[in-house]
Amino acid sequence: LDAIIAKATKAVDWLLENRFIEESHSTIQVTPLGKSTSLSGLLPETAKQFLDLLTNYTKQIEEKFETYEVALIHWATTCPEFADEFPSRFLPWPSGQMNPESSVFMQRVSHLTAWDRTNEHVTRCVHAMGLFIQGEAERKIRFATGISAGNLHRLSIDIGWILDGLSCVSGASDLGCPQVVTNNIGMLARRVRWGT
Repeated sequence: LDAIIAKATKAVDWLLENRFIEESHSTIQVTPLGKSTSLSGLLPETAKQFLDLLTNYTKQIEEKFETYEVALIHWATTCPEFADEFPSRFLPWPSGQMNPESSVFMQRVSHLTAWDRTNEHVTRCVHAMGLFIQGEAERKIRFATGISAGNLHRLSIDIGWILDGLSCVSGASDLGCPQVVTNNIGMLARRVRWGT
């Protein structure tokens, strides 16, 4: 019981510190950010990392969203949903050796977080999603990245789900995120799902 109480206390402290909940008149209440995060289904850690990203890049994302579409997909593949100690989502394993096109693709796009050039797994998955949202044929994506059509669609569902969650989180009234950013992230989620 002591271990459970200690974990609960630590979780509440973290949620208070990061504005997901607040104390008011000796009670703990959820904030608009906390409610949006809960409705999104994302881990609070994912929402927190995304808020840190928004703090630094809102203006750039608002002004040139198209430039940061692949960067948001890259961020999603490295967020706690995929990269935590106990992830809730898994990147598909590409087949065959990596073609140089994936690295070249990643070098040409903008980044919101550091790109680990040695992580072939993430590089190929982001490249596949980047081609998918451009409407590239699945057989060409398979040839370029080693991601099969089935795995591509599974990945698109997972990435789309995360982006939908980010759209929900960015719409929290206490953040003041521009509506155009929220709308663009929501539209990107649909493009990722539909491959268009």
